[in-house]
Amino acid sequence: MPTDDAPAVQEFPFPWPNEASGYALFPPELENDELVFFHGTPKKNLDPIRREGFKRSDSLPSVSYARKSSMSLDHVVRKRHEWNEPEAVVFVVRFDNTDDPAIVHNPSDIHVYKPELQPKILGYCIVPANYEHR
Repeated sequence: MPTDDAPAVQEFPFPWPNEASGYALFPPELENDELVFFHGTPKKNLDPIRREGFKRSDSLPSVSYARKSSMSLDHVVRKRHEWNEPEAVVFVVRFDNTDDPAIVHNPSDIHVYKPELQPKILGYCIVPANYEHR
């Protein structure tokens, strides 16, 4: 449920992805849209991101967004023990365009170097602590 300060966004149920589904978390129309990207983070960041947007960390000069949700899923499952956070969240976002010089394109993701370049949050999916990514 959104907080009073956070815009309403759709929570997508966790689909228990597997190899047959390509480990996708979201519907094909989102997964295949060239302006839609995915960002994985500890669940504790869900409400702050919804209220304040995506922010760079002190150790990283950009915010990264994966081209496929499976990449973010893999990231959060690998990192959750390092984060000491059993649950994670993957956001699905849309940019108006990605032609800005402050956006660096890589084969599997983009890196956004300007904090004011905020995508629209379309939704999120909570990755449960008991999901094992194989």
